[in-house]
Amino acid sequence: SFDLLVKPETLENIKRIEQKHQEFKSEIQDHPKLKDVRQKGTIIALEWATEGTSYFNSIRDTLYNFFLERNIILRPLGNIVYIMPPYCISNEDLDYIYQQIKEALDQF
Repeated sequence: SFDLLVKPETLENIKRIEQKHQEFKSEIQDHPKLKDVRQKGTIIALEWATEGTSYFNSIRDTLYNFFLERNIILRPLGNIVYIMPPYCISNEDLDYIYQQIKEALDQF
């Protein structure tokens, strides 16, 4: 319900996630395998530099399986990976996800 969104701890978590995403974006935005990194609030999108942008790009299955094997449920839309974490996610879990994304960038 709306009450959850206005609780002080929820608002603090939203700000914390936004800040963590901003730091991660600054760290990886110039990576040669990324075409673009976009952020809006607690959502961050990373676009792999592939031949054409398409939700049907074949890298989707590779990335999906890579993350799933590491216990991360990210469902890429083609060559774009969206991170939309729940507001209760810990910094440690976010850092783990960011690290796995860096490893994926190194591999694919």
